[in-house]
Amino acid sequence: MDVEAFVQMLREQGVEQACKEIDLDFAVLANAETAEHYAGHQWIVQPNPAVGVVVNAVPASDLTDSVPWEEWFRVPDGLHHHVLYTAPQPQSQETWQGPPDDLHHPPAVLGRLWHVYNDHDATPALTQQSR
Repeated sequence: MDVEAFVQMLREQGVEQACKEIDLDFAVLANAETAEHYAGHQWIVQPNPAVGVVVNAVPASDLTDSVPWEEWFRVPDGLHHHVLYTAPQPQSQETWQGPPDDLHHPPAVLGRLWHVYNDHDATPALTQQSR
């Protein structure tokens, strides 16, 4: 997917508006490098009563050992960028598993054990790895 089509898809999914709401620079997500690595992800903006608006980038379920699900949201202590894999990662700080009836996370991520770390860099993880 070319970068213009990728950025348009993000806008159609409500990602640009969500970035404004959580004070995340849309350009961090809307660029050629992110388009290259994340065009196949499902981009979902979802409200969560605990943290407010959440931007999710969810990969195909058969890739989650090596390709992360990522989420960006803001809480009182600042912007959080969670990077989650189904396989343990050296930087993983905790695990999380959403119950099948969870209404506050994308359905594709529920019922699986995820290894989570909070990345202090809001840049998508796969673009960080390609540097």
